[in-house]
Amino acid sequence: MPSPHRTPEPTIPRVLTRALGWGDLVTRLLAAGWSPLDPPTEPGPVEWRMGAATLWILRDLATRNLVMRHGRDAIVPAGLAIMRPDEIIGLARSANALDRLAAAQAAEGSDPHVAAVCALAWIADPELAMVERALATLERLGGDPAPAAALFAVPGWRREKLQVMRRWMRDRPADPTWVESALARALADPDWEIAVTAMLAAGTLRLTGLARAVAHIRLPQTRAEGVTQDEAHMILALRDAVLRGLGGPAGKALPLGVEAVLDGDPDGLPPSLRDTAAALGQPLPVGTPPEPAPGITFGPAGPALADCTLLTWVPPGTYRLGTVLAPRGTVPNPPHRLTLDRGFYIDSVPRPPVTFAAAQAEARRLGGSLPTPDQWEMATRGADGRRYPWGMNAGMPGDLSPLGLAGLTRGPGEWLDPGPDARPLIAGGAASPVPANRLPALASESRSHRVVFML
Repeated sequence: MPSPHRTPEPTIPRVLTRALGWGDLVTRLLAAGWSPLDPPTEPGPVEWRMGAATLWILRDLATRNLVMRHGRDAIVPAGLAIMRPDEIIGLARSANALDRLAAAQAAEGSDPHVAAVCALAWIADPELAMVERALATLERLGGDPAPAAALFAVPGWRREKLQVMRRWMRDRPADPTWVESALARALADPDWEIAVTAMLAAGTLRLTGLARAVAHIRLPQTRAEGVTQDEAHMILALRDAVLRGLGGPAGKALPLGVEAVLDGDPDGLPPSLRDTAAALGQPLPVGTPPEPAPGITFGPAGPALADCTLLTWVPPGTYRLGTVLAPRGTVPNPPHRLTLDRGFYIDSVPRPPVTFAAAQAEARRLGGSLPTPDQWEMATRGADGRRYPWGMNAGMPGDLSPLGLAGLTRGPGEWLDPGPDARPLIAGGAASPVPANRLPALASESRSHRVVFML
């Protein structure tokens, strides 16, 4: 009969490398002189002893991790390799939700820098639980400035860096100085959107030590960088407002509404600038969890149809849509806000090109519909008013929307449903990376498409 299990001492669990199987683990422990108090069968937990030292091993059935706890003064047995930082970070960035959960478990007992990098990966996660874990990790690391700087020492991950800085602006850490070194790195980033977001964060958090760095950042000036002349002037005025707030001279009068942007309110600006300011300073909202629906299953990679077609959940909320920059030939789509009361599902990747009638027929056969122009824009643009699926910087193109849609900036464009008796429209594709732009098309043309499933 198995012996009664003692409650493990309150040590942080250590996760072993996935290269180590249960059988290898048992063999190595026995060879090292450890004795099991229980039959060493998977998944455990199994208590092991060697002299006065004690450790516990179990297989976590949710994450599939091999988890070890040991006494505070115990030495990790030789041959039991702890999961490496690169292995943890790889799992943290996986598309598989259970892999990300496994990384979260491993990060708890890892180096603070690894935990910080994982938090960066989860701060824009589509799973609410992972976002909450990221915020808890950053709060736990808040007493040490080094992890915050480590977030921005890693190349790439622009979407996560932007989101975490905007959360700092909104949530305002109790001690803002712990993010100062992170923002100093971001201010020097060649990506102007990262640098400008860091500038706004420095002003919002009143980090006077960053005034010199703010004064020397490179600001965007041209349409090739993704901004109009008016937007470039606004961003310059925002820098003046930040420098004034950090103790600089008053200088010239600031345009109406500029100072309020540092307090999280972009709506005092002229209508043509509000969405741009929101996209640079406001974090993407954490959406509601996907709701169950007939014919939709939930697997490790997220919601899917019965044929394994992956879906993306578009949560309820208020979305900034439209544009004042509609190019010639596009259908007018002035700036507006749309409040979505009920969420919907949409294909995560586009379906192969077909005619408009064929796309409609396939959508009906699956129990859905083609997206309306507003539905497509919400799914591909998100809620923060960004110009492109990847943000505001035209020079840093990507192909993933804030909600996780892929395949947006390739191919021949995607069919939209404009309503009864209206001419078919398309959006997206290689020729039109701006989600707000809607183009008329001939129904006989062959275009990609996605299916929407309303609840």
